[in-house]
Amino acid sequence: MDLEALLSRAAVHEAAFEWNEAFRCYAAASLLEPGEHRILANQGNAAWLAGSPQQAHAAYRQALLLVPGCPVSLRGLGNALRDLGQFEAADRSYAQSRRLDPDPLTAWNHSQVLIGLGRYREAYAAAERRFEIPGQPLYRSGPFWDGNLSSLSAAADPLRVWSEQGLGDTLQYLRWIPRLMARFPARANLPILEVEPSLVRLLERGLSGLPRVPGVSAKTEVDPQPSAGPHVSLLSLPHHLGGAPHPDLAPTEAYLRDPAWAAGRFEGRSRRVGLVWAAGRKLEDPFQAREYRQRSLPPEALERLLAGLRQRRLAVVNLQVGVDRNPPPHLHRHIQEAMPASLDFADTASFVAGLDRVITVDTAMAHLLGAVGHPGWVLLPFSADPRWHRGCDRTPWYAHLRLFRQPAPGDWGSVIQAVLEALDAEAAGEL
Repeated sequence: MDLEALLSRAAVHEAAFEWNEAFRCYAAASLLEPGEHRILANQGNAAWLAGSPQQAHAAYRQALLLVPGCPVSLRGLGNALRDLGQFEAADRSYAQSRRLDPDPLTAWNHSQVLIGLGRYREAYAAAERRFEIPGQPLYRSGPFWDGNLSSLSAAADPLRVWSEQGLGDTLQYLRWIPRLMARFPARANLPILEVEPSLVRLLERGLSGLPRVPGVSAKTEVDPQPSAGPHVSLLSLPHHLGGAPHPDLAPTEAYLRDPAWAAGRFEGRSRRVGLVWAAGRKLEDPFQAREYRQRSLPPEALERLLAGLRQRRLAVVNLQVGVDRNPPPHLHRHIQEAMPASLDFADTASFVAGLDRVITVDTAMAHLLGAVGHPGWVLLPFSADPRWHRGCDRTPWYAHLRLFRQPAPGDWGSVIQAVLEALDAEAAGEL
């Protein structure tokens, strides 16, 4: 097959998100045109989206041998190094790329590694560049609030703080609302939080104990017109207010509180275990499709976990939501009950309060547990989001969560084994 045919076929596979097939086409093309660094860069991108950071790393390295100053290849190398857990090297690669080309996408990717390195001030400054990325969806347009709290006293309209990106991100960054309210000018209109409808009651109840309580409003499906008054993304509050990762809070302190959510606090013995095995299924975007595939348990790993829980006489409660709510039919016998599918996040918080343990993949449930202060076990892929840091079974963001990590890409078997061994140690009184 000639070069043009290989590149054409690679493009077809990319359009279908068939990244392994695209990788093979680019690999063959690079043999025909070994001096073309862009083919190698495309090969690296296909490998990265296929969840193969080692192959991506090798391809980007080859591309950079040909053109050392290519900012796109440097950004791709940073992505691969991040997924390999080499945050310091990724930081250097992103920084070099940004010096050559101040691309906002590179700044955003860099910000995530900086969070993993605990360099929060730099991270959140770099993250503000995300609004410059072409096609970035924004709930409100127009000038953003610049963080000047004193200016809000003279504003006729309240500050609107709108959620951005996933539900997990929203739950994680709500920790900045108490700091915002503590510093809010006394004469200013109270802010209004604009969030997904499923979160409204959770925030109304969870923030009601603050000395000054913000309003909460459900976002509409259609983007509203540019705001007449000040507005800001929730994810921009760390940049404006500082204090990461625990602004004005002890690491063990919940920032969404309601007595009903603390009713069934974990007491060291788990007989009724809630389980979430799949991340949010968003397959329209190649990166989100990659994240869904990497974070979710495949059927064989789920079966091993369910069988292990059943063997230990633990009653499994299905907490999964969305299209993955129903496991493969042959696994139904391992599940004793299911959380009602209609619950919003406030009711979900009440429901999990009655469980002895929640085991979840990296999805919104993990952040809900952390926000309300419930213990939970989180199953992470090898290339986990940098917010979970590296090489540790605890996270500075949520003191009550324990992390179980893949030791190698795709190795869910070792994660499941570690979970079952931890349950056995717990039952034997060793924890």
